Amino acid sequence: MSEKTNKNTYLLIITNCINKIYDIFLGTFMVSFLLRKTEESVTDISIYHLTCYMFVAILAYLTGNWIKRGNRLLMYQLGIITTFIGFMFFIYLQDDIISYIPFCGIVFGIIMSCKAFPFNLIVADNVPASKMITFKGYLESLKNIIRVASPLILGFFLTFDSYFKTVAFLAFLSVFEFILFSQIKAPARKELPPMDIKTFWQKTKNLVYVRQLYKIEFCRGMTIDGTLGTLITLYTIYLFKTDFKLGLISSAFYAITIVLNFWFGRCCKYHHFVKILMLAAVLVISSVLIFIFVPNKVSFIFYNFCFIVVTQFMRVIVDINMFNVANLPEVIEYKNEYFVIRELFLGLGRIVSYTMLLMFGLYGNFEILQYFLLFLTMFVALMSLNGIRLNHYFDKWSKF
Repeated sequence: MSEKTNKNTYLLIITNCINKIYDIFLGTFMVSFLLRKTEESVTDISIYHLTCYMFVAILAYLTGNWIKRGNRLLMYQLGIITTFIGFMFFIYLQDDIISYIPFCGIVFGIIMSCKAFPFNLIVADNVPASKMITFKGYLESLKNIIRVASPLILGFFLTFDSYFKTVAFLAFLSVFEFILFSQIKAPARKELPPMDIKTFWQKTKNLVYVRQLYKIEFCRGMTIDGTLGTLITLYTIYLFKTDFKLGLISSAFYAITIVLNFWFGRCCKYHHFVKILMLAAVLVISSVLIFIFVPNKVSFIFYNFCFIVVTQFMRVIVDINMFNVANLPEVIEYKNEYFVIRELFLGLGRIVSYTMLLMFGLYGNFEILQYFLLFLTMFVALMSLNGIRLNHYFDKWSKF
């Protein structure tokens, strides 16, 4: 990589680590806050996420053409500004947030769309396949250091009602992130035609690796990037009665992944992916079955361990494949269209899973949720199976 590309890569890692703090607040601890403040918590949590992910998918489609013509860095910077405004909105509302749950979902759906979609394109532009495993391994190690510290800090703040201090701290990070991200330089780009999703779909719908990736993204949206994390948060608070213990448990498991991801970045090769995915599927399915048949704190902690540690490697492998496919000869000209469709499949999975959770909140009871947990975990196995097929194909044709 060139010196400029190296600098861009380091800045991408730092800004993404900062963004992980926002994710923790908007995900795990937003769920915790709603659980403690609302009577219909499962319903409210579902509405919050549904409105958020609907806007992520819609805005990815609506802004796709603008981003394709070279505005992806500007789009991300707008996302940082939107993040700052969003946290100021939180400061203003404080406990009154529960009266504006759909609007909160819209605001943070805009934040996610402005950041996640262009960030993926920027990574694909700057990190080649030969460096992608190292990039993702080191990135996840650093993000897990953030994960270890942030749940403890944010859990302490939220448990002891220092809500204003928490949001003020996160808003300050937005300013710092903007300054860092402004140092990233866009690579030279040739003139591209307007976005044409229909043509791209016709040209690539029969490509094995493109079809498999879209199936994986749907399963991912249904599970590890969707409702599954929320369900684990619900169960943790239900079993342990406090979100501070949630922070302690999550931090302990993420501490393990710091070392494992560092090993992944240094030692893992593409031909190891199939074995990792097979082991991940076995562990996750085994842990959820143990929890269903022996529902107690110990079996849940084991399941939580498998979810945090094992599925993280699945997510990393999926990300690596996603970025690398974007730069294959058949796709690179339509890289923007590829990521737009990817966002739509991911969003569809999220919307389906949170709609199901909403139905449980309206008509079910807490005990039934463990069977929903089992149902979702089956999609984790399906995600792993499609990942194995995808990497078998890559190994056979020596794609990477």
